[in-house]
This record gives sequence, structure tokens and C-alpha cells, in this order.
Amino acid sequence: MKKRMVVGLLWGICGYVVAVEASYFLTLLLSSNMHDRSLVAAMNSAFVFGPGGAVAAFAVCMVRMGRRRRLIAAV
Repeated sequence: MKKRMVVGLLWGICGYVVAVEASYFLTLLLSSNMHDRSLVAAMNSAFVFGPGGAVAAFAVCMVRMGRRRRLIAAV
């Protein structure tokens, strides 16, 4: 169980970083705001899309790893 959580947290951190970088550049590219475009991109990336990416990556990792039960061989 510990290993699953550690791997899930690592995937969550990676998901956060990827989501922040992608959403920052997409917001800069697609935003119609002319005055503070970089501020909007930074805040949305750090506080909206980043945590969403982290939760999504963590959930995908937990589902993919699944529960692994050890078969107990009856002797």
C-alpha cells in the first residue's frame, strides 16, 4: 500500500507540472486579454489546471496499478 501511494504521489507531481506548463502556454496563445495575459496564464495554470492535472494523474495511476492480491497457496 505504501508503494502504491508513493508512486501515485510521484505521478501526481508529474501531472501537476505537465498541466501547468501546457495550460500556461495555451492560455498565452488563446487568451483575448491584452492587459495582463501573463498574470492570467500564471494564476490559472497554478491554481486551476495544475491541481486538476495532479488529481487526474493520481487517479489514473491508482486505477492502472489496481489492487494486487497475493495468492496464498494452501500447503
